[in-house]
Amino acid sequence: MPTVNPSQASLVPPQVHQHTTRITRATLEASLPHLRAALTAATFIAVDAEFSGLPPGGPDAGSSGNIATRYAKLREHVASHALLSIGIAAFRPAQAAGGGAGAGAGPRGAGAEAASSSSSSSFCSLFEIALLPSRPFTLSPSSLTFLVDHGFDFTHHFARPTPSQEPTAQPPAPPPAPPPPPHRALQRELAAHLLSHPTAPLVLHNGLLDLMFLYHAFYAPLPETLDVFVNNIADLRGGSRGGLYDTKYVAEFGQAERVSWLGYLFRRAEREMGTPAVVGGDCGIGSGGNAAQPWRGEERGRELAAGSGQPR
Repeated sequence: MPTVNPSQASLVPPQVHQHTTRITRATLEASLPHLRAALTAATFIAVDAEFSGLPPGGPDAGSSGNIATRYAKLREHVASHALLSIGIAAFRPAQAAGGGAGAGAGPRGAGAEAASSSSSSSFCSLFEIALLPSRPFTLSPSSLTFLVDHGFDFTHHFARPTPSQEPTAQPPAPPPAPPPPPHRALQRELAAHLLSHPTAPLVLHNGLLDLMFLYHAFYAPLPETLDVFVNNIADLRGGSRGGLYDTKYVAEFGQAERVSWLGYLFRRAEREMGTPAVVGGDCGIGSGGNAAQPWRGEERGRELAAGSGQPR
């Protein structure tokens, strides 16, 4: 993480105008245009995923050994477990979006952005996507307990999830003439923007397992070898295509941090920069967008940024 002078940061506290859209089966079709606009306009995209279980020893298991062997074990884990939820935060400078067609990223997007002219302000379009694969998968009790303890509502999740059907062959061909069903359109949007956005970097934290789940769920089956996987990711994210950043790697090897858990890094940076002013809240499109629902706009956005999922 970049070094910040607290005395300078406190003079201009950052403002984050945040807009949250919760995507389920009921809201999927109406939400897709907002998701597409936000991802297309993003200057960088952060992703946090929740799985039906972590491998024995956590995502770092075997990190001190052979990386090819570690990849092979994680590949087996991805094949037997499921991607349950994705949190996507698409950031751009608030003044850069200025009310254009893509600025909304949701019903209240333009109004929120107009609320500030500070040069340090930014707009964050936050999307919570509940997924349910069509195939059988393994649920790990310890991971489920952890998710419940941190506010994950499985009853609500399994009542109205977005269907997820993993690719069975090579990357999907261009769309046929008839429009694809909404869940297929969602998978194509996520593959196009998360894995191969033309300019916006993708930001993860300890993200090898997240990246493998995203690849497997939305792009193609995971290759058998690490070399092929790395080459494919390089083709998708390399060159002028935005790149890929892992904040745990940056903290440990760029800043020599002794503690690199995301929640700790976030709270420390928040203290150094001054508490950000967060403006925004939930957006319910179609059915189900009220304050009584378990996913909270500002709170969930801060949890996502702080790494509220299984600690890594």
